[in-house]
Amino acid sequence: TLTVTNTGNTTLTDVMLVDEMLEVSENVGTLLPGQSASRDYTYTVTQSDIDNGSIVNVASTTGEDPNGDMPEDDTTVTVDVDQNSAISLAKSADKSVVTVAGEEVVYTLTVTNTGNTTLTDVMLVDEMLEVSENVGTLLPGQSVSRDYTYTVTQSDIDNGSIVNVASVSSEDPNGDTPGDDDEVTVDVDQNSAISLAKSADKSVVTVAGEEVVYTLTVTNTGNTTLTDVMLVDEMLEVSENVGTLLPGQSVSRDYTYTVTQSDIDSGAIVNVASVEGTDPNEDTPGDDDEVIIEVDQNAGIEIVKTTTSETFLALGEVIEYTLTVTNTGSVTLTNIVVRDPLTGFENVIESLAPGASISLETSYTITAEDLERGTLVNTAAVTAETPEGGTIGDEDSVTIGGGARPIIANDDELGEYTVNFGGLIGNILDNDLLDGQPVTMDNVDFVFTELDGIIGLLINPNGELSLIPGVNEAREYRLRYVLSEVLNPTNTDDAFVTFRILNDEVDMAVSKTSFDVEIYEGDEFEYEIVVSNNGETDAEDVVITDDLPNGVSYLGSTFTASSNAIQPVTSTNGQRVTWTVANFPAGETLTIRVQVRANALPGTSAQTITNVVTVSSAGEEINPVDNTDSDVNTVNPFFIPNVITPNGDNRNDSFEIKGLSKFASNEIVIFNRYGDHVFERTNYQNDWTADNLPAGTYFYVLVGTDATGRAHEFKGWIQVIKD
Repeated sequence: TLTVTNTGNTTLTDVMLVDEMLEVSENVGTLLPGQSASRDYTYTVTQSDIDNGSIVNVASTTGEDPNGDMPEDDTTVTVDVDQNSAISLAKSADKSVVTVAGEEVVYTLTVTNTGNTTLTDVMLVDEMLEVSENVGTLLPGQSVSRDYTYTVTQSDIDNGSIVNVASVSSEDPNGDTPGDDDEVTVDVDQNSAISLAKSADKSVVTVAGEEVVYTLTVTNTGNTTLTDVMLVDEMLEVSENVGTLLPGQSVSRDYTYTVTQSDIDSGAIVNVASVEGTDPNEDTPGDDDEVIIEVDQNAGIEIVKTTTSETFLALGEVIEYTLTVTNTGSVTLTNIVVRDPLTGFENVIESLAPGASISLETSYTITAEDLERGTLVNTAAVTAETPEGGTIGDEDSVTIGGGARPIIANDDELGEYTVNFGGLIGNILDNDLLDGQPVTMDNVDFVFTELDGIIGLLINPNGELSLIPGVNEAREYRLRYVLSEVLNPTNTDDAFVTFRILNDEVDMAVSKTSFDVEIYEGDEFEYEIVVSNNGETDAEDVVITDDLPNGVSYLGSTFTASSNAIQPVTSTNGQRVTWTVANFPAGETLTIRVQVRANALPGTSAQTITNVVTVSSAGEEINPVDNTDSDVNTVNPFFIPNVITPNGDNRNDSFEIKGLSKFASNEIVIFNRYGDHVFERTNYQNDWTADNLPAGTYFYVLVGTDATGRAHEFKGWIQVIKD
């Protein structure tokens, strides 16, 4: 409230009331002496006023007196401020419980100016969150929030809770530093657990001494750190501190175990291992695991009976026997009973480990019955109990012969047989003796020890030998057999059996042809000779003879054989050509192509030529009719045609002079009716076809020079006919 009073004695006009803070500049009019005027103004306190600590307001007034003077006055009013600087921090988390390291928690920190002064340099600090942030200036009642993400550590899980303290500080207008802090606790759901997994590199074992590798894997399956993790396996004699395991962490150990005989005998190896660790709360979670390895038990026992006596000769002679019992299986055997009925021996062995042996001695005295029988057969037996309660056994016999009786196996010569022979060829026992008497099937056995490659032989137990036809090659065979006495198999003798297999009769055939080819003197042509072995027996030393006629000259020959075994060798003697084949297999053929040249005719007449070929072999020929063949053909004289028709039908297309090759060389000139040369050639090859020439009559001059150098001239005409 501003009150203006005229304290003078003159009237004041234009009285002005001014208050800058209140933004007032008002003319209150005229004031008579002693007169007053009051004005009320409302002012709203600002934050700046609060921050300043007081409100100082200065107002002034002026007026004008009758003399024009300006009396004035001012006044000041101070209003004190009750300052209250304060700040608060509120902290919260988006989770109240966590379970594993790596989990994320979002913390929200809210700072509020709870006083009436402006706060500056508001610092938010959270050491756990690694936060130190200046969030700026806060007016009274103003708040600011910040979210911070925190990753849970294993240490937090092990501690059982996460206690997070944050603080805030600031500065007020007076330089004071109001602050606050707040704490949030997030609980940990601790789960301490451990697991043990045990495995072996084998599921089955068979013998003592075998090695098994066990793998023990310990895993922290909880969410707390486990210390002093102890791995224990009594069978493996293991007690190992494997250290500290973080959640999810594993550690493996391999231990080698040697199988004992006790394991084999028990039928299975049961191995139990355990593990235990200490969690942050001193609790001791643990686990165990078991692995069972089966045993493949093999119970076996063997008895071997031996004697140093090979024969017995006298009544009362003592035969010493050794009985050796061996555990041939993989398990320990008990209650082992050894019996020899002949000698009356019986012995009980308490136990026998695998692979172990024990030898026992017993004896027998020869009786008259033994001498009469001529042999002594002694059988011993053994029985034993297995760990599972079963019974196994074995037996062995030894046979001793009496004094040996003379045994004689005589050699046998069984003769000759053809390849295709089938049937009995003799009895090898017919000439053999035992104690001076012919042998029988009852008192002797025999076995062939050498068969000399024979494959088609039937051996009868009574000594008869028979051949299978057509399976053995032709040659001599020498077989060896051993004859033994039935009652005394060590009483033996051996002998040889000899016989020969011969080839059967052969059936060779030959054919010859010149294919009825048209021949002119001087022409070269071929004979084809086909030789066949039509029999079932290979032919040996085959000879093919070709007597060439005098009208031809031999140039050479080529061969084609159906078998690589056929290898012809060629020889010539005058007009005779001979081929020899050492081996000519049955069913095979040989084709010979003989190249010859027709000789010049002695005159102008054609000549008939006959060629005869024969085949023979070392074998007996069963069909000699086809061992000879002949070919008849005609050698025509030199001939020059006078018409050709070169129309491409391959018939009479060229000027072919028959027998031209009778000359050692030749020259030809062909000219038209005007005397123009249209063709000339030295050593003409019968290849003029009047190409690019019109049909009509042409003339030729041919000069042929024979082997003596004499020239022969031929002249004439030739008609060329074209469509």
